[in-house]
Amino acid sequence: MLIHPSCSNAARDAVWRLLVTRARQNGPQWMVSAVGVAVPALRGISGRICRGYVAADPEDIDTEVLTAFIEAIRTVNLDTPNVFPRMRAVAKRAGERARENAEAGAARRFPLQESAPPAVPWGHPDLVLLDAVAKGVISEVDAELIGMTRLEKRTIADAARQLGLTTEAAKKRRQRCEPILVDAVLSGEVEAATSLTISPAPSRGVEKDVPMISARSRSSDTQPETTTRKGGRGSLTGSARIPHLPASRKPRRHIARVLLVAVLVPRLWPMAATRLSRFTLRLPRRLT
Repeated sequence: MLIHPSCSNAARDAVWRLLVTRARQNGPQWMVSAVGVAVPALRGISGRICRGYVAADPEDIDTEVLTAFIEAIRTVNLDTPNVFPRMRAVAKRAGERARENAEAGAARRFPLQESAPPAVPWGHPDLVLLDAVAKGVISEVDAELIGMTRLEKRTIADAARQLGLTTEAAKKRRQRCEPILVDAVLSGEVEAATSLTISPAPSRGVEKDVPMISARSRSSDTQPETTTRKGGRGSLTGSARIPHLPASRKPRRHIARVLLVAVLVPRLWPMAATRLSRFTLRLPRRLT
């Protein structure tokens, strides 16, 4: 709607002033909605900046672009025109600075005759899901369902067939486990898996002699505690130890943002689109 040639700059400014004002005054739902409207443009910015980028993980660029845009929503001057282009320019400059700094750092650490080790995908949503399964927050089926539908963009029906569920059961399962996962990330209980060693879920204050029920019982299946050579006592069935990776340097809020965009934006977008449509219909004819 906003990128259609028939939409004037004045109309775009009116819509973005509304979005920014609501995001500042009415809390996280409108902030996520504003970011959701901007996601196509932010993806384009990040994609162009990351062309030929090998100094570090491209997700570092994504994070800087997204962080700068969120900060611009909080600080942009709404009294001057071109609201969105100015916020977009702030995000672009932040991404370009991040690339320049990373490449300068890589050049100092690794002379031209040496090769740099491959970058670790810090904060990648797949690692967040893996850590959530390891800590018993959600089940493996829940993680597969979220990964297929939110990250791989597959339909809920297709994912349900592959997981042996009915479409309705898959919908209810995802609706139940997603809020639990987001709460766990925002509280710091779940992060990008850095050690990736599947370990037993914490006891959460359960008596020592009582069988431990992990947080995954809040969302779906439970799995028995087993003793295997692969995972050790307390490992989830079918799990295995994966070689240790260095400790993550990524702040917790980055992981939360990744999940907010990957999980919450698709869910809140229909609401935001409806509100934007109603607002556009109320714009004066001279703006539309």
